[in-house]
Amino acid sequence: MQKVNGTYRDVHRGDLAAVVTTNSFTKAAAAFCAQVGIRTVDRRALALWAEGTGGPPWA
Repeated sequence: MQKVNGTYRDVHRGDLAAVVTTNSFTKAAAAFCAQVGIRTVDRRALALWAEGTGGPPWA
């Protein structure tokens, strides 16, 4: 997460960073991402989207 945070703006010129996993995020990783504005998409969000019961996880 720290590498993503340190590179997505300055190196890659991104306006938004998102990290997607088919697992879950640790509490520390989720808290860090919330603090710095990185979006996280975990297996639950992916499953809800795939089932059609949830919106797209990037929205």
